[in-house]
Amino acid sequence: MGGLRIAAQEVVRLLGSPATYFSVRLGAPSSPAYPCIHSAKPQAVNRLKQLIHEIHRRSLWQVLGIYVVASWAVLQVADTFASALGLPDWFPPLALGLLVVGLPIVLATAFVQEGMGSRPVAGEIEPGSAAADAADTAGAAPVGARSEAPESNWLRGLLTWRNAVTGGVLAFALWGVVAAGWLLAGGTVRAPTGEAAAADALVRTIAVLPLANLSPDPDHAYFADGVHEEILGTLSRIADLTVLSRQAVLQYRDSDKTMAEIGGELRAGSVVEGSVRRDGSSVRVTVQLIDAVSDGHVWSENYDRTLTAGSIFDIQTEIAENIALALRATLTPAEEDRIASRRTDDLEAYDYYSRGRAAYTTYALDGYEEAIRLFREAIASDSGYAPAWAGLADGLRQRAGNSYAGTDYHEDGVLQWADSADAAARKAIALASADADGYKALAGAMQYRQLHAKALEANLRALELDPNHWAATYNLGGSHQFLGRLDEALRWFKRARRLDPLAAFPGTQLLVVYARLGEEEIADRLYDEHRARFPSGGRAPGTAARLEFYRGDADAAYRVAARESAAFPESSPTLAMHAQAAAAVGSFEEAAAAAAKALRLAPLPAGATGGHNSGGRHAGAFFGYALSRTGQIQAGRAELKRVLAYRQAELDRGVDDVSLPWKMAAIHSALGNTDEALELVEQAYEAGYQPGRGYATMDPLLDSIRDDPRFGAVMEKSLADLEAMRRRIEAEEIAAGER
Repeated sequence: MGGLRIAAQEVVRLLGSPATYFSVRLGAPSSPAYPCIHSAKPQAVNRLKQLIHEIHRRSLWQVLGIYVVASWAVLQVADTFASALGLPDWFPPLALGLLVVGLPIVLATAFVQEGMGSRPVAGEIEPGSAAADAADTAGAAPVGARSEAPESNWLRGLLTWRNAVTGGVLAFALWGVVAAGWLLAGGTVRAPTGEAAAADALVRTIAVLPLANLSPDPDHAYFADGVHEEILGTLSRIADLTVLSRQAVLQYRDSDKTMAEIGGELRAGSVVEGSVRRDGSSVRVTVQLIDAVSDGHVWSENYDRTLTAGSIFDIQTEIAENIALALRATLTPAEEDRIASRRTDDLEAYDYYSRGRAAYTTYALDGYEEAIRLFREAIASDSGYAPAWAGLADGLRQRAGNSYAGTDYHEDGVLQWADSADAAARKAIALASADADGYKALAGAMQYRQLHAKALEANLRALELDPNHWAATYNLGGSHQFLGRLDEALRWFKRARRLDPLAAFPGTQLLVVYARLGEEEIADRLYDEHRARFPSGGRAPGTAARLEFYRGDADAAYRVAARESAAFPESSPTLAMHAQAAAAVGSFEEAAAAAAKALRLAPLPAGATGGHNSGGRHAGAFFGYALSRTGQIQAGRAELKRVLAYRQAELDRGVDDVSLPWKMAAIHSALGNTDEALELVEQAYEAGYQPGRGYATMDPLLDSIRDDPRFGAVMEKSLADLEAMRRRIEAEEIAAGER
């Protein structure tokens, strides 16, 4: 501020006092009462000219121009850094503020230090000249005179060009320190938008291809698959990356497609490929990261280590860290800890676990049994190996879920397997509370029992620890669907399809949810895409008939269901759908035959608790109804009561599938229990169930209550809720550019 004061003093010295200057500008009259005014005007004009000359001499215009150009360059650099680092929007304005503050300081320095160098300007009165002597005689200080106070000399030494440049450097060093501190403190970064955001998301979407087995022993393929799964799982824990699921990449094992073709099919901008060679006591892992768009190598490395469980985990940690660095992904401290964790130091336990995972992923009954055996061997070798406990839980749950196959069904065994799955999952969590697999396994055990709120909670915890966990993502969508939150279910099914664009499951669930929300065109398009990709059905038998039910077209639903049950004669859900459609159009004998076959494939337990199979449960009610309509009234009512007892037992043990009260209401309606049926319809709505207009109008079991005002009131509210959810999804998709 002292420099600014000196500059102001120079201006006053050149122009004279403010009172004199403004009296001249205001044109005060010349009068003997104002003797100074007679000479003020020519003196002020002369001094104004001298000020302009002084500004030229001190190069203030040049300094201002240079400062403006330099400031523009600095702002471009600051904006580039802010964009590249994802800094908040207020960082570039902060740089601008520093430049604005620096401008008067630079101008004051230029004025005090006489600009770019003293040089006479035309018309200037130079010190020592005759004009200067005349001016001095007249009482005016020569322009070039140096009569300064000690304070002025001190400030002239302070306001130097060296100090000005040093101050500017320090100011922007401070800007850099603030930016670095913001990033290190975990501040919210500015997300890229538009094409930049899409390109950034594509680059950080990774497909980790199966690693080639280069071991001398071809039986060591399971080991290469285990290393591949560990690397994929480690990368999956990084939230700043989108890591496609193992199922998505398995089909590219030994593929001759280019990286660009694979990346295009999977919508991944980065592809990881490599190999594993296990030979005696040594292991070599070779990995390379490839840009799927340009097919260029981004990063590669060979890892030669002594074969131990610890060395495998060290390798996968280094690979994950290097890939994250290459893709400029942010790693939080918690993520760094999770990807660096060693889950066992026992090579034998790791070996059994890898074999168990290979058996499990056959997704066959004998594969599950072999996986259970191998996971138990791993636990026997290292009882603290949490992933082995989680794997055991998954295997036991799958064993229970497939227990109805053939003649292998035993209710007591099913319950024992389910209980054991729950216990094994909890053991995994107790051993490694920061490992997602234990929570995912627990969620599976809960979902098997149809405890969907508890399953949802466990899956959410799994996704906090592993944001790219495909199974947890997909199952979370299922939990929301069972709880009646169709809009939330849709969001998670879309995320699951992103993690595995070629999987059948998310696609079928997506089209069903869209159909339930009344988005028939989207559902039809998704169904056509699904059938084009999976001509043989691809986990979607019965889906086409369901779409017709949601539309309310009974005849179309019957035609499609009959065709699909003929194409998939061993699918109990498809046969159950055929039974429902046949009953809806009055073909009761055909309905009874289809339902009876579904029950033979997936029998209900003799008691009221047991195995989980939607085909058998769904078929039972229509079997009883069809028997009643074909004259076998006593047998039909007995079957309806048996299914109702099964449903009531589910409700009593805490099953929170919101459709359960509605299904019980339909059975009560078929039995003629009108009051009970209406109470359960209202209970289903309060729980969150929205059947949709099509199912409500086409289900023949509801005939006795369909015209009741209480039923109509529930349907009116339910349809309003569905429309509200549909609008929320529509608005989100429009905002995201998906529509």
